[in-house]
Amino acid sequence: MVRKVLLCVVCAVLFFSLSRCWAEEMSMTLVKQKVNDAVSMLAAEGKSGFAKIKDPDGEFRFGNGQGYIWIHDLDGMMIVHPTQPHLENTMTIGLQDSRGFQFIVAMNKLVMEKNEGWVAYLWPKPGKTGEYSKIAFVKKAMIDGKPYVVGCGMYDVGVVDLKQQFPNDPLVKY
Repeated sequence: MVRKVLLCVVCAVLFFSLSRCWAEEMSMTLVKQKVNDAVSMLAAEGKSGFAKIKDPDGEFRFGNGQGYIWIHDLDGMMIVHPTQPHLENTMTIGLQDSRGFQFIVAMNKLVMEKNEGWVAYLWPKPGKTGEYSKIAFVKKAMIDGKPYVVGCGMYDVGVVDLKQQFPNDPLVKY
């Protein structure tokens, strides 16, 4: 009897903790909040916090599974990418969209000049063909004394919508 009760409690805790992370709808506000939360956590925990960013069941996977945090350094080396781990430890500085916009370069420049802001670019949408408009919020994080770019992006958001919600936030677009 005690085992059954304990099993039910464990299942309930897992269900509610997972549903909290996955039930949040993607929004620009949520993207910005999660990046800010990640930067704060990484400032306190350093590189040991990378495991929390990668945790598929953790607080940095959100928005019904669409939201995640990535980290790259100012040389363009992808450090953490939870949904595309094959990108980790690869140079991404030369990535560009079909218009030739080098968005990693733009992200790096933005965080060094303004500390944080939004970058709009074109990128393949999971499960679709072609490129789609994507907008990412990026922020500089000092991790163990070295600057990094922490970011999160989302699709289906227009620049006009972004500027209405965050009129004072810096924006770089293709």
